[in-house]
Amino acid sequence: MTTKFKDLFISYSRRESLGFVGCLHQQLKLADYGFDKVNIPDGDDYAQRINHGIESAHNFVYVMDANTELSYERLLTASLVFAKRLQPAMQGQQNIGLLLPTSVGAIIANLSVLINGKTVVNLNYTAPKK
Repeated sequence: MTTKFKDLFISYSRRESLGFVGCLHQQLKLADYGFDKVNIPDGDDYAQRINHGIESAHNFVYVMDANTELSYERLLTASLVFAKRLQPAMQGQQNIGLLLPTSVGAIIANLSVLINGKTVVNLNYTAPKK
């Protein structure tokens, strides 16, 4: 059985990021990208649905509002999926530098690097150029 890959999969919280994702959707339409606005129904297996969306896309974006809160299950799911996608980019490297502000996204990135058995090097994005 062959899988038809989408160009892009976007995962986001409808409540917190809808305005931003709406603007992103308009820009993606102009660039001729498809966009699936189907909600994950209550009671569905969140992890399975997100993983399927990511696995069936060439690229994925995870949009989080500054106030995003994740359950432990969603944090672990996001970290495991992201770790799998980062794995090819980290081959041959032990120390992985991250330049991210303090956020849920930074936590996911840190956990993803650690899951791959790599050493995280968090860089200070507020440091002056000198």
